[in-house]
Amino acid sequence: MHWNELSEGEREKDRDAVRRLPQLLGVTAGQPPAQPVARASSPDVQA
Repeated sequence: MHWNELSEGEREKDRDAVRRLPQLLGVTAGQPPAQPVARASSPDVQA
């Protein structure tokens, strides 16, 4: 189904879903997702 075949209500639902997507992924204000902090004391940390 193409975008232009959707009703205005369906299009608005899609827009809302796209707006919520970053929140669902845990991304806020364009910041990258938080990375786990690697401790320097760990023997498997690559310099």
